[in-house]
Amino acid sequence: MIPELWTHQKVAIKLAIERTNFALFHDMGTGKTRTMLEILLHHYNNNGRVLNTLIVTPLITLQNWEAEIKKYTKIPSNKVHVLKGSGAEKIAQMQKSEGIVIVNYDIFSTRVGTNAPLLNAVKVFDPQILILDESHRIKNLTSLRTKNILKISEAMGIRGFRYIMSGTPVTNNQMDLYTQFLFLDHGKTFGNNFAVFRNTYFYNMSTKRPGDRGYFPLWIPKKGIEQKLYEKISPKSHVVKKQECLDLPPLIRKKVDVELNPTQKKLYQDIKKDFITYIKDKAAIASIAMTKILRLQQVCSGFLKMEDGSIETFDSTKIPALKELLEDLTPFSKVIVWSVFHEDFKTISKACESMGIDHTIATGLQGATEKQDNLERFRKDPKCRVLIGSPQAIGIGINLVESDCSIWYSRNFSLEYDDQAMARNYRGGSEQHQKVTRFDIIAKNTVDSLIYEAVLDKKILSEKILGIDPDSI
Repeated sequence: MIPELWTHQKVAIKLAIERTNFALFHDMGTGKTRTMLEILLHHYNNNGRVLNTLIVTPLITLQNWEAEIKKYTKIPSNKVHVLKGSGAEKIAQMQKSEGIVIVNYDIFSTRVGTNAPLLNAVKVFDPQILILDESHRIKNLTSLRTKNILKISEAMGIRGFRYIMSGTPVTNNQMDLYTQFLFLDHGKTFGNNFAVFRNTYFYNMSTKRPGDRGYFPLWIPKKGIEQKLYEKISPKSHVVKKQECLDLPPLIRKKVDVELNPTQKKLYQDIKKDFITYIKDKAAIASIAMTKILRLQQVCSGFLKMEDGSIETFDSTKIPALKELLEDLTPFSKVIVWSVFHEDFKTISKACESMGIDHTIATGLQGATEKQDNLERFRKDPKCRVLIGSPQAIGIGINLVESDCSIWYSRNFSLEYDDQAMARNYRGGSEQHQKVTRFDIIAKNTVDSLIYEAVLDKKILSEKILGIDPDSI
Protein backbone atom coordinates (compact mmCIF):
# COMPACT_ATOMS: atom_id res chain seq x y z
CA MET A 1 0.00 0.00 0.00
CA ILE A 2 1.33 3.43 -0.95
CA PRO A 3 1.74 5.58 2.19
CA GLU A 4 -0.17 8.85 2.45
CA LEU A 5 1.65 12.05 1.60
CA TRP A 6 2.99 14.15 4.46
CA THR A 7 1.54 17.64 4.92
CA HIS A 8 4.70 19.39 3.75
CA GLN A 9 4.66 17.30 0.57
CA LYS A 10 1.07 18.33 -0.19
CA VAL A 11 1.97 22.00 0.32
CA ALA A 12 5.00 21.74 -1.98
CA ILE A 13 3.00 19.97 -4.70
CA LYS A 14 0.29 22.65 -4.65
CA LEU A 15 2.87 25.44 -4.94
CA ALA A 16 4.86 23.72 -7.68
CA ILE A 17 1.99 22.85 -10.02
CA GLU A 18 0.98 26.51 -10.08
CA ARG A 19 4.36 27.50 -11.56
CA THR A 20 6.42 26.52 -14.59
CA ASN A 21 9.65 26.50 -12.57
CA PHE A 22 10.12 25.67 -8.93
CA ALA A 23 12.77 24.66 -6.39
CA LEU A 24 12.31 21.95 -3.78
CA PHE A 25 14.83 22.77 -1.08
CA HIS A 26 13.86 19.84 1.11
CA ASP A 27 16.14 18.22 3.64
CA MET A 28 17.40 14.74 2.89
CA GLY A 29 14.99 12.18 4.25
CA THR A 30 11.86 14.31 3.87
CA GLY A 31 10.62 12.57 0.72
CA LYS A 32 11.45 15.11 -1.98
CA THR A 33 11.68 12.41 -4.68
CA ARG A 34 8.14 11.28 -3.88
CA THR A 35 7.04 14.93 -3.92
CA MET A 36 8.53 15.44 -7.37
CA LEU A 37 6.89 12.27 -8.66
CA GLU A 38 3.50 13.58 -7.57
CA ILE A 39 4.22 16.83 -9.43
CA LEU A 40 5.07 14.82 -12.54
CA LEU A 41 1.91 12.73 -12.22
CA HIS A 42 -0.12 15.94 -12.11
CA HIS A 43 1.38 17.08 -15.43
CA TYR A 44 1.03 13.63 -16.98
CA ASN A 45 -2.62 13.34 -15.96
CA ASN A 46 -3.38 16.84 -17.28
CA ASN A 47 -1.89 15.91 -20.65
CA GLY A 48 -3.23 12.37 -20.77
CA ARG A 49 0.26 10.91 -21.32
CA VAL A 50 3.76 10.65 -19.91
CA LEU A 51 5.50 13.81 -21.07
CA ASN A 52 9.10 13.44 -22.10
CA THR A 53 11.02 14.17 -18.90
CA LEU A 54 14.77 14.48 -18.42
CA ILE A 55 15.99 13.84 -14.87
CA VAL A 56 19.66 14.57 -14.14
CA THR A 57 20.84 13.03 -10.88
CA PRO A 58 24.02 11.81 -9.14
CA LEU A 59 25.21 8.35 -10.20
CA ILE A 60 24.39 6.75 -6.86
CA THR A 61 20.69 7.75 -7.07
CA LEU A 62 20.01 6.55 -10.62
CA GLN A 63 18.54 3.26 -9.45
CA ASN A 64 16.76 4.97 -6.58
CA TRP A 65 14.73 7.07 -9.01
CA GLU A 66 13.76 3.98 -10.98
CA ALA A 67 12.77 2.17 -7.76
CA GLU A 68 10.75 5.14 -6.47
CA ILE A 69 8.87 5.45 -9.78
CA LYS A 70 7.99 1.76 -9.58
CA LYS A 71 6.96 2.06 -5.92
CA TYR A 72 4.83 5.20 -6.07
CA THR A 73 3.41 5.30 -9.61
CA LYS A 74 1.84 3.10 -12.26
CA ILE A 75 4.02 4.47 -15.04
CA PRO A 76 4.83 1.53 -17.40
CA SER A 77 8.42 0.31 -17.16
CA ASN A 78 8.88 0.84 -20.92
CA LYS A 79 8.40 4.56 -20.28
CA VAL A 80 11.28 4.74 -17.77
CA HIS A 81 14.83 4.70 -19.13
CA VAL A 82 17.99 4.77 -17.00
CA LEU A 83 20.81 5.58 -19.40
CA LYS A 84 23.89 3.38 -19.09
CA GLY A 85 27.25 2.84 -20.75
CA SER A 86 29.60 5.31 -22.39
CA GLY A 87 28.70 8.86 -23.32
CA ALA A 88 28.06 7.83 -26.92
CA GLU A 89 25.88 4.93 -25.79
CA LYS A 90 23.83 7.19 -23.52
CA ILE A 91 23.34 9.65 -26.36
CA ALA A 92 22.10 6.87 -28.64
CA GLN A 93 19.72 5.59 -25.94
CA MET A 94 18.30 9.07 -25.34
CA GLN A 95 17.50 9.59 -29.01
CA LYS A 96 15.43 6.40 -29.06
CA SER A 97 13.61 6.99 -25.77
CA GLU A 98 10.14 8.20 -24.96
CA GLY A 99 8.86 9.02 -21.49
CA ILE A 100 11.21 9.48 -18.56
CA VAL A 101 14.97 9.53 -19.15
CA ILE A 102 17.21 9.39 -16.06
CA VAL A 103 20.88 10.19 -16.54
CA ASN A 104 23.72 11.02 -14.17
CA TYR A 105 25.72 14.24 -14.23
CA ASP A 106 28.86 12.60 -15.66
CA ILE A 107 27.75 12.83 -19.28
CA PHE A 108 27.64 16.61 -18.94
CA SER A 109 31.18 16.69 -17.52
CA THR A 110 32.83 15.43 -20.70
CA ARG A 111 33.77 17.11 -23.93
CA VAL A 112 31.00 15.20 -25.68
CA GLY A 113 28.64 17.76 -24.19
CA THR A 114 30.32 20.69 -25.93
CA ASN A 115 29.80 19.15 -29.35
CA ALA A 116 26.60 18.68 -31.31
CA PRO A 117 25.79 15.02 -30.38
CA LEU A 118 24.55 15.57 -26.82
CA LEU A 119 22.63 18.75 -27.59
CA ASN A 120 21.13 17.13 -30.69
CA ALA A 121 20.14 14.06 -28.67
CA VAL A 122 18.29 16.24 -26.20
CA LYS A 123 16.58 18.09 -29.06
CA VAL A 124 15.51 14.76 -30.57
CA PHE A 125 14.24 13.56 -27.19
CA ASP A 126 12.50 16.94 -26.83
CA PRO A 127 11.85 17.05 -23.06
CA GLN A 128 8.87 19.01 -21.82
CA ILE A 129 10.12 18.71 -18.24
CA LEU A 130 13.68 19.17 -16.94
CA ILE A 131 14.66 18.15 -13.40
CA LEU A 132 17.99 18.60 -11.63
CA ASP A 133 18.27 16.39 -8.55
CA GLU A 134 20.93 17.64 -6.10
CA SER A 135 21.03 20.83 -8.15
CA HIS A 136 23.97 22.22 -6.19
CA ARG A 137 26.05 20.03 -8.50
CA ILE A 138 25.92 22.92 -11.02
CA LYS A 139 26.97 25.65 -8.57
CA ASN A 140 30.28 26.25 -10.40
CA LEU A 141 29.56 28.54 -13.35
CA THR A 142 32.89 27.78 -15.05
CA SER A 143 32.65 23.97 -14.93
CA LEU A 144 31.99 22.02 -18.11
CA ARG A 145 29.11 20.23 -16.39
CA THR A 146 27.32 23.49 -15.57
CA LYS A 147 27.89 25.00 -19.00
CA ASN A 148 26.49 21.94 -20.76
CA ILE A 149 23.42 21.71 -18.54
CA LEU A 150 22.71 25.41 -19.01
CA LYS A 151 22.89 24.82 -22.77
CA ILE A 152 20.23 22.16 -22.44
CA SER A 153 18.01 24.54 -20.49
CA GLU A 154 18.57 27.31 -23.04
CA ALA A 155 17.74 24.97 -25.92
CA MET A 156 14.42 24.12 -24.28
CA GLY A 157 13.49 27.81 -24.34
CA ILE A 158 10.68 29.22 -22.25
CA ARG A 159 8.28 26.32 -22.82
CA GLY A 160 7.83 23.35 -20.51
CA PHE A 161 8.63 22.94 -16.85
CA ARG A 162 11.89 23.11 -14.90
CA TYR A 163 12.54 21.93 -11.37
CA ILE A 164 15.56 21.84 -9.10
CA MET A 165 15.89 19.75 -5.96
CA SER A 166 18.44 19.98 -3.17
CA GLY A 167 18.67 19.67 0.59
CA THR A 168 21.87 21.74 0.50
CA PRO A 169 21.51 24.42 -2.20
CA VAL A 170 24.19 26.54 -0.48
CA THR A 171 27.29 24.49 0.30
CA ASN A 172 30.10 27.07 -0.04
CA ASN A 173 28.58 30.56 -0.15
CA GLN A 174 25.63 32.47 -1.56
CA MET A 175 27.11 32.42 -5.07
CA ASP A 176 26.02 28.77 -5.24
CA LEU A 177 22.47 29.93 -5.92
CA TYR A 178 23.21 31.84 -9.12
CA THR A 179 23.57 29.01 -11.64
CA GLN A 180 20.82 26.93 -10.06
CA PHE A 181 18.32 29.72 -10.63
CA LEU A 182 19.81 30.57 -14.03
CA PHE A 183 18.94 27.01 -15.06
CA LEU A 184 15.53 27.33 -13.44
CA ASP A 185 14.24 30.59 -14.92
CA HIS A 186 16.79 31.90 -17.44
CA GLY A 187 17.82 34.82 -15.27
CA LYS A 188 14.45 36.10 -14.02
CA THR A 189 15.61 35.78 -10.40
CA PHE A 190 19.24 36.90 -10.53
CA GLY A 191 19.77 38.12 -14.09
CA ASN A 192 21.89 36.71 -16.90
CA ASN A 193 25.15 38.39 -15.97
CA PHE A 194 27.11 36.72 -13.18
CA ALA A 195 29.41 39.73 -12.72
CA VAL A 196 26.42 41.97 -12.07
CA PHE A 197 25.01 39.44 -9.59
CA ARG A 198 28.35 39.17 -7.83
CA ASN A 199 28.85 42.92 -7.63
CA THR A 200 25.32 43.37 -6.30
CA TYR A 201 25.70 40.98 -3.38
CA PHE A 202 29.47 40.78 -2.77
CA TYR A 203 32.55 42.96 -2.63
CA ASN A 204 36.18 42.09 -3.38
CA MET A 205 38.48 42.41 -0.37
CA SER A 206 41.66 41.81 -2.35
CA THR A 207 44.20 44.61 -1.91
CA LYS A 208 45.58 43.96 -5.39
CA ARG A 209 44.07 44.65 -8.77
CA PRO A 210 43.40 42.20 -11.61
CA GLY A 211 46.61 41.78 -13.57
CA ASP A 212 48.86 42.43 -10.59
CA ARG A 213 51.29 39.69 -9.69
CA GLY A 214 49.81 37.42 -7.06
CA TYR A 215 46.31 38.82 -7.52
CA PHE A 216 43.62 36.57 -6.11
CA PRO A 217 40.04 37.85 -5.68
CA LEU A 218 38.44 37.50 -2.27
CA TRP A 219 34.71 38.00 -2.60
CA ILE A 220 32.91 38.69 0.67
CA PRO A 221 29.12 38.87 1.10
CA LYS A 222 27.74 42.35 1.66
CA LYS A 223 25.98 42.96 4.95
CA GLY A 224 22.38 41.82 5.07
CA ILE A 225 22.29 39.97 1.77
CA GLU A 226 20.87 36.81 3.34
CA GLN A 227 17.47 38.47 3.72
CA LYS A 228 17.62 39.96 0.22
CA LEU A 229 18.45 36.59 -1.33
CA TYR A 230 15.70 34.92 0.66
CA GLU A 231 13.19 37.47 -0.64
CA LYS A 232 14.36 36.75 -4.19
CA ILE A 233 14.08 32.96 -4.07
CA SER A 234 11.12 32.44 -1.73
CA PRO A 235 8.35 33.03 -4.35
CA LYS A 236 9.55 30.07 -6.41
CA SER A 237 10.91 27.70 -3.79
CA HIS A 238 9.72 25.60 -0.87
CA VAL A 239 12.00 24.95 2.09
CA VAL A 240 11.56 21.94 4.35
CA LYS A 241 13.66 21.07 7.39
CA LYS A 242 13.12 17.56 8.67
CA GLN A 243 13.06 18.67 12.30
CA GLU A 244 9.95 20.70 11.50
CA CYS A 245 7.97 18.25 9.40
CA LEU A 246 8.88 14.79 10.68
CA ASP A 247 8.27 13.30 14.08
CA LEU A 248 11.97 12.65 14.47
CA PRO A 249 13.74 11.84 17.72
CA PRO A 250 16.20 14.39 19.13
CA LEU A 251 19.50 14.72 17.27
CA ILE A 252 22.32 14.85 19.81
CA ARG A 253 25.76 16.11 18.75
CA LYS A 254 28.74 15.32 20.93
CA LYS A 255 32.27 16.57 20.33
CA VAL A 256 35.01 14.22 21.51
CA ASP A 257 38.28 16.16 21.91
CA VAL A 258 41.61 14.34 21.90
CA GLU A 259 45.18 15.61 22.26
CA LEU A 260 47.85 14.70 19.72
CA ASN A 261 50.50 12.33 21.06
CA PRO A 262 54.19 13.38 20.97
CA THR A 263 54.83 11.77 17.57
CA GLN A 264 51.80 13.44 16.06
CA LYS A 265 52.67 16.80 17.63
CA LYS A 266 56.18 16.79 16.18
CA LEU A 267 55.00 15.87 12.68
CA TYR A 268 52.17 18.35 12.88
CA GLN A 269 54.40 21.25 13.95
CA ASP A 270 56.98 20.42 11.27
CA ILE A 271 54.37 20.52 8.52
CA LYS A 272 52.71 23.59 9.99
CA LYS A 273 56.05 25.41 10.18
CA ASP A 274 56.81 24.47 6.59
CA PHE A 275 53.35 25.75 5.60
CA ILE A 276 53.97 29.11 7.30
CA THR A 277 57.36 29.36 5.61
CA TYR A 278 55.68 28.93 2.24
CA ILE A 279 53.18 31.65 3.04
CA LYS A 280 55.91 34.12 4.05
CA ASP A 281 57.80 33.28 0.87
CA LYS A 282 54.65 34.04 -1.14
CA ALA A 283 54.57 30.51 -2.55
CA ALA A 284 51.39 29.31 -0.88
CA ILE A 285 49.28 28.98 -4.00
CA ALA A 286 45.98 27.15 -3.64
CA SER A 287 47.30 23.71 -4.63
CA ILE A 288 50.20 23.90 -2.17
CA ALA A 289 47.95 25.21 0.60
CA MET A 290 45.42 22.43 0.13
CA THR A 291 48.17 19.80 0.10
CA LYS A 292 49.55 21.14 3.38
CA ILE A 293 46.10 21.10 4.97
CA LEU A 294 45.60 17.54 3.73
CA ARG A 295 48.90 16.47 5.31
CA LEU A 296 47.93 18.08 8.62
CA GLN A 297 44.64 16.17 8.54
CA GLN A 298 46.49 12.94 7.85
CA VAL A 299 48.72 13.43 10.87
CA CYS A 300 45.61 13.79 13.04
CA SER A 301 44.38 10.46 11.69
CA GLY A 302 47.67 8.63 12.24
CA PHE A 303 49.31 8.40 8.83
CA LEU A 304 51.23 10.49 6.33
CA LYS A 305 51.53 10.17 2.59
CA MET A 306 55.17 10.69 1.59
CA GLU A 307 56.51 12.41 -1.51
CA ASP A 308 57.19 9.04 -3.19
CA GLY A 309 53.58 8.00 -2.68
CA SER A 310 54.27 5.58 0.17
CA ILE A 311 52.23 5.67 3.38
CA GLU A 312 53.80 5.92 6.84
CA THR A 313 51.53 5.01 9.75
CA PHE A 314 51.83 5.77 13.47
CA ASP A 315 49.62 5.71 16.54
CA SER A 316 46.80 8.24 16.67
CA THR A 317 44.99 9.32 19.81
CA LYS A 318 41.77 9.10 17.83
CA ILE A 319 41.88 5.29 17.96
CA PRO A 320 41.57 4.93 21.76
CA ALA A 321 38.69 7.42 21.66
CA LEU A 322 37.03 5.46 18.86
CA LYS A 323 37.45 2.17 20.72
CA GLU A 324 35.90 3.61 23.87
CA LEU A 325 32.90 4.81 21.90
CA LEU A 326 32.49 1.49 20.09
CA GLU A 327 32.79 -0.43 23.36
CA ASP A 328 29.94 1.59 24.86
CA LEU A 329 27.73 1.81 21.77
CA THR A 330 27.89 -1.46 19.84
CA PRO A 331 26.20 -3.70 22.45
CA PHE A 332 23.03 -1.65 21.98
CA SER A 333 23.35 0.17 18.65
CA LYS A 334 24.41 -0.24 15.07
CA VAL A 335 27.10 2.39 14.46
CA ILE A 336 28.22 4.17 11.28
CA VAL A 337 31.83 5.37 11.33
CA TRP A 338 32.46 8.03 8.69
CA SER A 339 35.87 8.85 7.27
CA VAL A 340 37.25 10.64 4.21
CA PHE A 341 40.63 8.86 3.92
CA HIS A 342 41.28 5.39 2.50
CA GLU A 343 43.97 4.74 5.09
CA ASP A 344 41.43 5.45 7.84
CA PHE A 345 39.21 2.65 6.57
CA LYS A 346 42.00 0.16 7.27
CA THR A 347 42.78 1.66 10.68
CA ILE A 348 39.14 1.63 11.79
CA SER A 349 38.67 -1.90 10.51
CA LYS A 350 41.72 -3.10 12.48
CA ALA A 351 40.32 -1.43 15.60
CA CYS A 352 37.04 -3.30 15.16
CA GLU A 353 38.89 -6.58 14.60
CA SER A 354 40.98 -6.10 17.72
CA MET A 355 37.77 -5.66 19.71
CA GLY A 356 36.01 -8.60 18.10
CA ILE A 357 33.33 -6.34 16.60
CA ASP A 358 31.63 -7.67 13.48
CA HIS A 359 31.73 -4.91 10.87
CA THR A 360 31.58 -4.16 7.16
CA ILE A 361 32.86 -1.47 4.81
CA ALA A 362 31.14 0.59 2.09
CA THR A 363 33.45 3.04 0.34
CA GLY A 364 34.60 4.01 -3.12
CA LEU A 365 37.09 1.13 -3.01
CA GLN A 366 34.35 -1.43 -3.72
CA GLY A 367 32.35 -2.09 -6.83
CA ALA A 368 28.63 -1.31 -6.84
CA THR A 369 27.53 -4.91 -6.15
CA GLU A 370 29.93 -5.51 -3.27
CA LYS A 371 29.09 -2.15 -1.75
CA GLN A 372 25.35 -2.83 -1.93
CA ASP A 373 25.81 -6.30 -0.40
CA ASN A 374 27.79 -4.80 2.48
CA LEU A 375 25.13 -2.16 3.10
CA GLU A 376 22.41 -4.81 3.16
CA ARG A 377 24.42 -6.88 5.60
CA PHE A 378 24.80 -3.93 7.95
CA ARG A 379 21.08 -3.22 7.77
CA LYS A 380 19.79 -6.76 8.17
CA ASP A 381 22.40 -8.84 9.99
CA PRO A 382 22.03 -8.31 13.77
CA LYS A 383 25.62 -9.51 14.30
CA CYS A 384 27.06 -6.73 12.09
CA ARG A 385 27.41 -3.78 14.45
CA VAL A 386 29.60 -1.29 12.56
CA LEU A 387 29.57 0.16 9.06
CA ILE A 388 32.73 1.99 7.98
CA GLY A 389 31.59 4.43 5.32
CA SER A 390 32.77 7.15 2.98
CA PRO A 391 30.49 10.21 2.66
CA GLN A 392 31.51 10.54 -0.99
CA ALA A 393 30.57 6.94 -1.80
CA ILE A 394 27.41 6.30 0.22
CA GLY A 395 26.35 9.76 1.35
CA ILE A 396 23.44 9.99 -1.11
CA GLY A 397 20.34 7.89 -1.69
CA ILE A 398 21.02 5.29 1.02
CA ASN A 399 18.66 4.55 3.91
CA LEU A 400 20.45 3.45 7.09
CA VAL A 401 17.83 4.19 9.75
CA GLU A 402 18.70 0.94 11.53
CA SER A 403 21.56 2.93 13.04
CA ASP A 404 20.99 5.48 15.78
CA CYS A 405 24.68 6.43 16.19
CA SER A 406 27.31 7.85 13.87
CA ILE A 407 30.95 8.66 14.56
CA TRP A 408 32.97 11.06 12.42
CA TYR A 409 36.59 9.92 12.52
CA SER A 410 37.75 12.37 9.83
CA ARG A 411 36.05 14.97 7.68
CA ASN A 412 36.59 17.56 4.94
CA PHE A 413 35.28 21.05 4.25
CA SER A 414 32.23 19.85 2.31
CA LEU A 415 28.92 20.81 3.88
CA GLU A 416 27.23 18.80 1.14
CA TYR A 417 28.91 15.54 2.14
CA ASP A 418 28.37 16.26 5.82
CA ASP A 419 24.65 16.91 5.44
CA GLN A 420 24.11 14.04 3.04
CA ALA A 421 25.92 11.57 5.28
CA MET A 422 23.97 12.70 8.35
CA ALA A 423 20.74 12.13 6.46
CA ARG A 424 21.51 8.44 5.99
CA ASN A 425 20.37 7.61 9.53
CA TYR A 426 18.48 10.76 10.51
CA ARG A 427 15.42 10.77 8.28
CA GLY A 428 11.91 9.38 8.03
CA GLY A 429 12.09 6.01 9.80
CA SER A 430 14.41 7.24 12.55
CA GLU A 431 11.42 7.59 14.85
CA GLN A 432 12.01 3.95 15.79
CA HIS A 433 14.81 5.27 18.02
CA GLN A 434 14.52 7.41 21.15
CA LYS A 435 17.36 9.60 19.90
CA VAL A 436 20.01 9.76 17.18
CA THR A 437 23.53 10.67 18.27
CA ARG A 438 26.45 12.01 16.29
CA PHE A 439 29.98 11.95 17.73
CA ASP A 440 32.80 14.02 16.19
CA ILE A 441 36.30 12.94 17.20
CA ILE A 442 38.39 16.11 17.00
CA ALA A 443 42.13 16.58 17.49
CA LYS A 444 42.25 19.71 19.66
CA ASN A 445 43.93 22.89 18.42
CA THR A 446 44.50 21.47 14.94
CA VAL A 447 43.08 21.77 11.45
CA ASP A 448 40.53 19.21 12.64
CA SER A 449 38.91 21.86 14.80
CA LEU A 450 39.04 24.45 12.02
CA ILE A 451 37.27 22.14 9.57
CA TYR A 452 34.66 21.19 12.16
CA GLU A 453 33.88 24.86 12.85
CA ALA A 454 33.98 25.80 9.16
CA VAL A 455 31.31 23.24 8.29
CA LEU A 456 29.13 24.50 11.14
CA ASP A 457 29.53 28.08 9.89
CA LYS A 458 28.50 27.06 6.38
CA LYS A 459 25.44 25.39 7.84
CA ILE A 460 24.44 28.59 9.60
CA LEU A 461 25.00 30.62 6.40
CA SER A 462 22.86 28.27 4.35
CA GLU A 463 20.06 28.35 6.92
CA LYS A 464 20.01 32.17 6.91
CA ILE A 465 19.60 32.34 3.14
CA LEU A 466 16.76 29.83 3.21
CA GLY A 467 15.00 31.85 5.88
CA ILE A 468 15.60 29.51 8.79
CA ASP A 469 16.56 30.75 12.25
CA PRO A 470 20.13 29.49 12.84
CA ASP A 471 19.46 29.35 16.57
CA SER A 472 17.14 26.41 15.89
CA ILE A 473 19.91 24.23 14.46
